[in-house]
Amino acid sequence: MKRTIILFLLSVVLVSALAAGTTEYSLSIDWQMSVQGGITYRFNDSFAVEGALGASLMGLIAAECQAVYITPLLHDPWYVSLLAGVPTFLLVPTFDAAMLSLGGGVELGRAIGEKLALALRVGGAFPLFFEYDKEIVRDTAFPLSMWPEASLILIFR
Repeated sequence: MKRTIILFLLSVVLVSALAAGTTEYSLSIDWQMSVQGGITYRFNDSFAVEGALGASLMGLIAAECQAVYITPLLHDPWYVSLLAGVPTFLLVPTFDAAMLSLGGGVELGRAIGEKLALALRVGGAFPLFFEYDKEIVRDTAFPLSMWPEASLILIFR
């Protein structure tokens, strides 16, 4: 079963990579008051990979990396995307504590001309808290023990 899933995922990536891709750049602000600059590589009209790096006002290094499926639900200039991966990675600058979350979300966006888009992303993830010389903790005070995700994104095409 594991081999079948891996082969299926590799075939999707291979088929997506055969088409010429485009690159988009983004600037996002999320609910944790972090500002991130990101790059999204679109394999085709349906699949993309995105990553971002930035800093939060709490003094943390913030990053994310997700696979993106652009759904055909809405027509231009609107779009809906489904995301899965690591929506939040927070790291203390002294490198002795970190938080990694695994999850996904939904992004609703609207193109503003040919070179600009504005999007709102919401979702949830299961967090893991790491601290030097301590056990991994998976506990939050949020509903369903999930870490919330909410971002406002400006995309440059």
